[in-house]
Amino acid sequence: MISNQLFVYLSILILGQICLFSQALESKPTAIFSSVFWDRFTSKSITYAPWGNFDEQNATKITLQVGFSTPSQPVAYYGKSPIRFFETTFLEDEEGSYSEKVEEMCEFSFEQDSGTTKELFLIFLKQKNQSKFKTFSLPLSQDSFEYGSFICYSQYKEPLYLAYGNQKQVLGSGKSVKFKQDEKGNNEPVQLKVFKRLGAKYEEVASDYLVLSPTRRSLGFLAPNRNRVRLKRYYFNRTPIESSIGYNSVPYTELLANDSEDNSTDLLGSQ
Repeated sequence: MISNQLFVYLSILILGQICLFSQALESKPTAIFSSVFWDRFTSKSITYAPWGNFDEQNATKITLQVGFSTPSQPVAYYGKSPIRFFETTFLEDEEGSYSEKVEEMCEFSFEQDSGTTKELFLIFLKQKNQSKFKTFSLPLSQDSFEYGSFICYSQYKEPLYLAYGNQKQVLGSGKSVKFKQDEKGNNEPVQLKVFKRLGAKYEEVASDYLVLSPTRRSLGFLAPNRNRVRLKRYYFNRTPIESSIGYNSVPYTELLANDSEDNSTDLLGSQ
């Protein structure tokens, strides 16, 4: 009798797990994002729940390394807005033992479009006298940011004059401009020069070489740096969505093993 009850219970539980796993495989990510820390020399291991259920027991959680110079590998998210990020630290007591401390680092809210996966670049910025970070986002959709292109944003208070190969544009304060890969279609480095106007003359204040291609694009930020202008640049390579961290993840882990053991014991004790 007991074995029959166990068989029925485990069959139902396994069927539920299969259905849950199948639904997860058929689901389309709500968002795909890459992330980076804005402040120099900042690097952290951050954790998130791909289905947005971080506080639930046995929720699937994934930890990734995020630095300041290169965007992280694309990450898949299936939950609702906001995305929450956590940092885990280990505290040592007087006896030399360590205890784990999990704190929410930041969260990011976004507008959800039914049936559409958001493509985002998340930038984590330190806040003065606060432990939490502020999150700034930029779209990575190919509709507005094609591969083979470079978008540059200005944080400089005056207009800047940019020359990328034979292409020239004026970049106003708080604005952005876009350059496209050289028409020749080769993958050779092309110099980007940045000028500011001094009376009737133009002074070069920054320069860099960009390598764009049909599988590579770049974002840049121009900000004041003493008497010059600092260019902060990030590259994004074309990668299949299936290679994203957390892609095809399920909402829960170890649910079957834990629940089957606990409940089978309950069934035995009830006889």
